[in-house]
Amino acid sequence: MGPRLGALFGAAHQELTVVCLRVGSLGPFGSLALPTIVTMCVLPLPSWLLTPNSSGASIGRAPRHRTSFGEIRDQMSYLTLKILHLVGLALTFMGLAGALASNGATTDPAARRVFSMSHGLGLVLVLITGFFMLVQLGIGKNLPGWVWGKVIVWLLAGASLMLVRRFSKFKGPLLLYLAALVALGAWLALYKPF
Repeated sequence: MGPRLGALFGAAHQELTVVCLRVGSLGPFGSLALPTIVTMCVLPLPSWLLTPNSSGASIGRAPRHRTSFGEIRDQMSYLTLKILHLVGLALTFMGLAGALASNGATTDPAARRVFSMSHGLGLVLVLITGFFMLVQLGIGKNLPGWVWGKVIVWLLAGASLMLVRRFSKFKGPLLLYLAALVALGAWLALYKPF
């Protein structure tokens, strides 16, 4: 490997380490998969992508500001947790809406099972990611009132599957109730009133 190619490879390795750390921090096995990802990412890059242009920035890359690895990891972890939290919220309420719609329409237990699984998986995902986000925010033992409000909303969302199954003839009021739960949870999370 010549000095120019070695310098390019070193620059690519350093640059891709940052990118791969972002990708690697998405899951619990990120640190184990990182060397494999770096090796696979570095080799196929064309040299024109790595050569600097007249301003010193690499062609094909957006300018970046200097951050430490800890800042990238912490910010990415929080954003990833927030995305997973919203996915859990969607799974929970899609399961509730699907159970409400299918309750009177079909007697197929497989359809009911899919909506129940979606609801349960969403609840678990919301709970776990919610508490991990609290850790990221630095909230420890003394939980503020808005967190307890969110826990109550989570308990009501969990009990809502029973309401949806038993009172399926009241579809309109139940949908308003579910929308009010989402609105209350969003209000507590965004405004943190107490």
